Amino acid sequence: MHYSELWQLPIKYNIEAYAMIQILKPMISLLMFLTVLFFISTILTITTSFPIWLSTVLSLACASLAAWFTWKLVSGEKANTIAAIIGGALILGGLFFIIGFLVPMVISKDTSQGPMIGIFIAAPLGLIVGAIGGYLYASKTENAGAAGKL
Repeated sequence: MHYSELWQLPIKYNIEAYAMIQILKPMISLLMFLTVLFFISTILTITTSFPIWLSTVLSLACASLAAWFTWKLVSGEKANTIAAIIGGALILGGLFFIIGFLVPMVISKDTSQGPMIGIFIAAPLGLIVGAIGGYLYASKTENAGAAGKL
């Protein structure tokens, strides 16, 4: 159920759903912040020779953007197309990277090539799928907003 449809529920469920969303917003946003922070800082450390301070600043900026977009997404607020594309790419890219980076190390502890799946396959795939998903989300919310104005 979408956040804007809460008024249609009985009062008891309306208050419970609102309270649940208020609890979930900071938790999910923090989780996405940490996920994207790990993703970007690891990729920058492995692939570039940036100074530590620059990698940290870039990682924090990307993680903050992902957390902001997650907050808006959980709240049911509309996001413009560029923010939705970048936010979706960062969030799914980070999730795919962590899964592709850590799961092979858990499954077979003796291989040194396991994390390469996360770096070269899962993260780029997550970025592409996330960007497409962000675009579809933004176009869906824009179409719903345009239909509501008619």
